[in-house]
Amino acid sequence: MEVSKTTITKDEYDGVPFVEELTEDEYAQEMKSQEDPAIPELDLTPEQEDEMVKTLSKQNARKKIQMELDGHDNAGKEGYVNGKYHYSYSEYKTGLKSLSDLIVSSDAKDDPALQAQYRLRRRKFCVNAAAACIKIHHFAQGLEACSLVLEEGPDDDAQRRKALYRAGVCARGMGELDAATQFFHKLLSEEDGIDESSVRDVKKQLKGIAQEKKRYKKFAREMCSSKNAESIILPTKSSDGPPKTQEELDKLAEVEEKREAYLQSQKDRKAIDEKERRKKNGEEGEEEMVRVRPPEVMITEEECMELLDELMERYKRKEVQEALKEASLDHELTFTKGYIIRSKKILAPLQQDLLEKYGFLEKNSVSEDANSADDKEENVHNDAVKDSGTGGSFDNTLDDLVLIGTGAREMPSEEPGNLYKVGVYASEETKEKIISDMAVPSAGDSSENLSVISAALKSTTKTTFLLQLDAQMNASDMSAEFLSLVYPSKPDNAALAHLSSFIYRAGETMQKENVFPTGTTFRLDCSCLGNDNEVNISVGGKEIGSIRGLGEAFCDGLLNQETVGPSLCKSVNGHGGNADANVSEVDTSAQEDATPKKDIVAEEKSIANTKAHDESLKKMQHTVRYLASKNKEITKKMELCQKLAIGDVIMLTDD
Repeated sequence: MEVSKTTITKDEYDGVPFVEELTEDEYAQEMKSQEDPAIPELDLTPEQEDEMVKTLSKQNARKKIQMELDGHDNAGKEGYVNGKYHYSYSEYKTGLKSLSDLIVSSDAKDDPALQAQYRLRRRKFCVNAAAACIKIHHFAQGLEACSLVLEEGPDDDAQRRKALYRAGVCARGMGELDAATQFFHKLLSEEDGIDESSVRDVKKQLKGIAQEKKRYKKFAREMCSSKNAESIILPTKSSDGPPKTQEELDKLAEVEEKREAYLQSQKDRKAIDEKERRKKNGEEGEEEMVRVRPPEVMITEEECMELLDELMERYKRKEVQEALKEASLDHELTFTKGYIIRSKKILAPLQQDLLEKYGFLEKNSVSEDANSADDKEENVHNDAVKDSGTGGSFDNTLDDLVLIGTGAREMPSEEPGNLYKVGVYASEETKEKIISDMAVPSAGDSSENLSVISAALKSTTKTTFLLQLDAQMNASDMSAEFLSLVYPSKPDNAALAHLSSFIYRAGETMQKENVFPTGTTFRLDCSCLGNDNEVNISVGGKEIGSIRGLGEAFCDGLLNQETVGPSLCKSVNGHGGNADANVSEVDTSAQEDATPKKDIVAEEKSIANTKAHDESLKKMQHTVRYLASKNKEITKKMELCQKLAIGDVIMLTDD
């Protein structure tokens, strides 16, 4: 299509408003000015130029800092949203370190507005970092971050509520239950702005804190309910309480008798020191000297000093002093009967051979006769509870449960031996059901019987797995082993985190920190019914805590073809399955006949040995005191030996 050109005459052109006719030179100049506008030159002095350069450099540096902080903030948020909580915490931690340095920098000190801006950004980072800390159980760092926000003053009500809630969660995670309660109550006291969902979360936390306090009280009671708990005398709140029973009065009298014996020994030592002082000063005073009757067993002064030196060397051992310290703390650093019994159990094995060597204790024929008399029954009893596949032995009963069978977890590598042994306990009815439902497994196939055992154990209210370590393991390896058992069941991340935390917490209580020695026991009380799907964990006889959602997971993990399952099936068959039924009948009857007699003989042997040891110890102490009355060096060694044996208890003296 052809476009027609319109020609404008000069008269018409003159009538067009705001249009000016330009020459070619003017038109070219105009176009050049539009393409490259000239920058006006400033007439500045060198000092002004330097100042401008510094200002521009400072502005560029601040922009770069803001970009870096924005990068840490965005990376932290992205990591948290995607479940990478360690990465999120690392980003916020790096940003907080940079902000702390910027706040105290000279640039921020000279510019209060800039410093306030940095502080605002730091408070925001702290609140977000606390959320990441809660996920990875870095509760101390999270509480520190929230405390900084609350101390400086939150920027708004929303930030204040977040800081209070997350501070409460972190305090609870650290075991500071009272502080956590204060944070949550302070949050609930907010007059407005807190929604119903937040109120429910806070009340849920408070309910959990109340349950934890109950568990702590129960744990404290169980710590005192040991074999010798009847000898521990708890202080009464006031003297106006109910009258004491005859049993309580007898205990008080026994403690008072021990106290008087100690006071008398203190007086004897003081009298000996006074005698030595008089002898050194040439004073007579023979009528005031302590006269100790001659002992039944006499040794020379050199032998006495050798005996005391050897005892001191043994008492000085680190493991002995730690055991005595633990006993003294358990009895509140008080010289009670319970502490005396505990210290005797610790020191008796160290004294035995020395008492025999110096003639205070004759070779004990009681235990040898008892062992020989009970040798046959002992072997029958052990055979009844010993698994031929694992080489480990377990008691036939545990609380109100009976032994179902035993198994072994082999070393994960190609090394020979077992990692740990497992004893499975359940009710008598569950055991009968398993035995009746089990089929004779074909060669190398135990999957059918494993399904029978697993179904029966999951349908009962309580199943206990008792693990005994056959090899030393550190806390990280043990945590990894437990996580590998339960992970196939896909529990939530919180349960896995609690499980790992429990194992590390138990490792901290070991004699060698974070190392579980050979023979350490792990007790897993599992419940798999409905909402009670949980496991209660105890290590070395001490309860650590319970975790919801892992009861069934542990059953599946341990009753597995790759773990303990095959050896457990073999053990259950050997203890009453359809296979080898005649053998199981012999084992059971032997066990029932042997157990009462074994227990009686063992009790008589223990009592006889304890009495013989106590009598020999009294003979030795009498001999040492007699020789100490004549030799000051023996007195000093005797006192040092007594201090090492007593530990950290507070003795009641006549001072």
